Amino acid sequence: MHKLKYLLTCALPEYERSRSPINGLAKAEFKCSSCSKQCGVVCKLCLEDVASEAVRSYRSAMDDDGRISKALLKTDQHPADDLSILAAMCLIKLSLMNTEKSTEPIKNMKTTCALQATALLENAWSHSKYNFQISLLLVRLYSYLGCGSLAMRAYYRLALKQVQLDTLSYTLFDRLSSLHPHPSSQATETSSKTRTPLEQLQKQQKLYKSSRQHITKNTWLSFKHGSYNSIFEMREVSDMLCHSMSAAMSVIESRKVSRLTEPGAPLTEISNGFNLLRKSPSEEAVLEPS
Repeated sequence: MHKLKYLLTCALPEYERSRSPINGLAKAEFKCSSCSKQCGVVCKLCLEDVASEAVRSYRSAMDDDGRISKALLKTDQHPADDLSILAAMCLIKLSLMNTEKSTEPIKNMKTTCALQATALLENAWSHSKYNFQISLLLVRLYSYLGCGSLAMRAYYRLALKQVQLDTLSYTLFDRLSSLHPHPSSQATETSSKTRTPLEQLQKQQKLYKSSRQHITKNTWLSFKHGSYNSIFEMREVSDMLCHSMSAAMSVIESRKVSRLTEPGAPLTEISNGFNLLRKSPSEEAVLEPS
């Protein structure tokens, strides 16, 4: 029911409303699909109601003397996680739409809603540590609040591997040099060592360097065993990694971070991953003189 109400509240895309000619003339002419009251880009009253109802439902679901939690495996997600995520999304939308100004930023409703969403998700993560959606939202929220070390801690919780490093690293490492170029603690159950952003970026760059060798090797094995469909699939993956925006981002951010933290370090092609910025084999073949 809560999800349906949230869907009705946000049924019309905000981008469309912001571009609507009505938006420039009379915002009050919009009516909420849920409560039928006049509203702007989104219905503030409905968002507040959904957030409070979702929090109450989540609290009731968790206050069961551990009956549900005891029946779950360590890697399972708690059934009530969706309620915490729904409430957090409502609070995030409220923080983005709130334009109230205050002399003390901490008392600003915009900051208050964002902090409430963060606290709610941190509590939810403590009960469901393998829910990647909670950790991803925390990464974005901490980055939004300017808490670089906390954003990196939430990112480490994801324990990304292989292609996930390419598809999800942007959540934190896009403009990381401006957010938090300094070492931070991983603060995990198995390790509490300190890791620098450069070390994490180098780990990501190893993916692109090793993938070329693995794909070439597996392509020959597939050809040898007659698995021709997999050859085309691996070529698609190879092309995707060759043109990856995350690879370019890792190179740029590595250089920026090294300038800030190690200004005297020499710039070489390998040290900051510049050798990753090369064209795919098919493009290089076209550019070669005949």
